[in-house]
Amino acid sequence: MKQLLYQIIIITILITLIIIGVKQKNNNSTIRTDKRNFSIEDTLGINKIELTNRNLESIVLQRTPQQWILNDSLIANQYSVNLLLKTIKEMRIKNPVARSALNNIIKRMAVQNTKVTIYSSKGDIKTLFVGGETADQLGTFMMIEGAKEPYVIHIPGFNGYLSSRFNCK
Repeated sequence: MKQLLYQIIIITILITLIIIGVKQKNNNSTIRTDKRNFSIEDTLGINKIELTNRNLESIVLQRTPQQWILNDSLIANQYSVNLLLKTIKEMRIKNPVARSALNNIIKRMAVQNTKVTIYSSKGDIKTLFVGGETADQLGTFMMIEGAKEPYVIHIPGFNGYLSSRFNCK
């Protein structure tokens, strides 16, 4: 009887350890979190956004207490700024770029991209490189500065691509 009790206790402990091991394995992702966090939840903390494209066109949006200013002189279109801030807040990774397409996407992004640098009062928050749209036009290739590979980014529930929202015009 004592031996049966020991066997039950040992089996229970082994099952518990296996369950804990499986849960920990499922929580680990192969994608580094610092290189996949494209969105910024606190858009109120953003006070400056710089956009520069490969044609050397650039704009700077600066937040003042009353409004957003474009290139230190013009009042920015509030609708466009709100759309940009909403995009920055809501964009998420749709999926990683397929390994077979990775080299082509990186080459395309080297030629066609918009560099977006986002600042808070504390300094540089994040720098993104926004590429073109996916073939199905339901995602946009983006890469965080310092990352090794781009991702397909989208806004859940929105059907379209996001690159047009990061425009220097």
